Amino acid sequence: MVSHARRKIFLPRITLSRLLGLVILLSAACAFILLAGLLDAPIRGSSGHSAAVGERRGGSRGKRYADYQVRSDKVEASAPGENGAGVMLRGEELNRSEILFKKEAFNIIASDMISLQRSIPDIRDPKCKELQYDVDLPSASVVIIFHNEAWSSLLRTVWSVLNRSPPEYLREIILLDDKSDREELGEKLEKYLAENFDPNVVRLVRCKERQGLISARVRGAEAAVGDVLIFLDSHCEANVGW
Repeated sequence: MVSHARRKIFLPRITLSRLLGLVILLSAACAFILLAGLLDAPIRGSSGHSAAVGERRGGSRGKRYADYQVRSDKVEASAPGENGAGVMLRGEELNRSEILFKKEAFNIIASDMISLQRSIPDIRDPKCKELQYDVDLPSASVVIIFHNEAWSSLLRTVWSVLNRSPPEYLREIILLDDKSDREELGEKLEKYLAENFDPNVVRLVRCKERQGLISARVRGAEAAVGDVLIFLDSHCEANVGW
């Protein structure tokens, strides 16, 4: 009588921590493969054609208006805030600024005293100024989301982008109003934009209901027509060569 002994197969014990580690490892590998593919992918423009990075229109390269900067207003060099200088407040102005700081979270009194097109120092590292860029670059739509932003800080953001962006690369600036109820951001803002900017370059898009930052950005992206989307805060300043 022949007896057949069954072989016992021992499997390694898989704990929850080991399983989680395996999932993380596989996810990281997939992300690396995807990233490598994106970095090696060709650039696709709005016209539908594609070309490898550095080879667009024969691969022409050159300094891309590193110091492009214009302004339409005329102020003295000693005016408040010029060249990034600080603004000194005294007396009643100082008291008001401290009171309003609790609401605005920045010094709105000083901001309102500064030109909307003020000059600011070039703070780039010298090596950054030596960088070379492709001459043929995609157009950009700059999307600025705001909700009850202060007048001067909002418009200073717009002017800084407009004045320091080569026009051939700046397709548009979209001001996405996320249901502001600040009085000056209503008809006054619409009138100011109409009187000071090309409506095809600076556009105002209003949300009928409060969206929140992420949903508002989606709305801005849907309204944009440029090849590249750039999202900026509503209280920043673009510098030369940005």
